[in-house]
Amino acid sequence: MLKTILLSFILLTTLLAKDARLNHYRDAVKWEKDANTNADTAFNLGVLYHKNIKDYDKAVYWYKKAYGMKGQEASISASSNLGYLYKYQKKYDLALKWYTIAMKKNDRDATFNLGLLYKNKLKDYPNAIKYYTKAYKMGEMGGALNLAHLYESILKQPEKAMIWYKKAAKGGYVDAIKDLAHIAHEKNNNIEGGAYFIALINIKYSKQKVIKFLKNKWKLTDKELQKAYKLQLKLDIPKHYRGGI
Repeated sequence: MLKTILLSFILLTTLLAKDARLNHYRDAVKWEKDANTNADTAFNLGVLYHKNIKDYDKAVYWYKKAYGMKGQEASISASSNLGYLYKYQKKYDLALKWYTIAMKKNDRDATFNLGLLYKNKLKDYPNAIKYYTKAYKMGEMGGALNLAHLYESILKQPEKAMIWYKKAAKGGYVDAIKDLAHIAHEKNNNIEGGAYFIALINIKYSKQKVIKFLKNKWKLTDKELQKAYKLQLKLDIPKHYRGGI
């Protein structure tokens, strides 16, 4: 009887995690057992502590463990997540360190996040431009959109903003076309601005809504609307409206 109890106890302890909090998560007990020798499971534990349990010290421990082991994908992801975690904790020097490590391994998200960190937290706009541009060249269209916002809202360079809004639009950001419309309007070129809005008919707005806005808010005449319609057919953007005004 005693032997049976002891065997049951041993079995139970092998099924439970050393950290009792992990027992609430499927696969976590297995991860804990493998994490010292497996980069992927170490990374998974880091994510669990980071996102679910909110034990950031444990998350850092396991992310660094994953980074230090063989396993290229887990190593890159761990360094990028360390950057994100340190940014959340406002430890910006450490965030820069780990994002840079991931960026040097061609991690697109880390490169984009470096741009965000330099712009939003450090207010270092030359470096924000550098990393947004690099992220864009790596295929992150958010880099183009954020460059456009930076040039428009902070650096007050609308011409450069328009260049990047066009790139963002070509990359799938439909709202960038609306941003182009507003920049044209601010330059007192309502026909060009109207052209960008007309291009959004049946993509973002109804024809009735666009025409009403351009007539009532921007005071375009019927003749100017026709000019705007014809102009939008020639604009260097990926979407055009061909249904007539």
